[in-house]
Amino acid sequence: MTERSRRYEARHPELTYYTSKKRSAKSFVVCTTEKFTKAVDHVGRDRYRSDLLELRKMIDEKLSEM
Repeated sequence: MTERSRRYEARHPELTYYTSKKRSAKSFVVCTTEKFTKAVDHVGRDRYRSDLLELRKMIDEKLSEM
């Protein structure tokens, strides 16, 4: 991490945290790296699909609360 990015994080901790969480969720949904593909193969496509559907349900619930 560069000095510039550390200063940005220090000045914008909430935005940095929000962006980090968004990036994590998005990565789980759209990741296509070889390492992730192997991990999905290991746990099984059905489990991955089930986890995606669970995320969709949580997102729909959150949206209906807003």
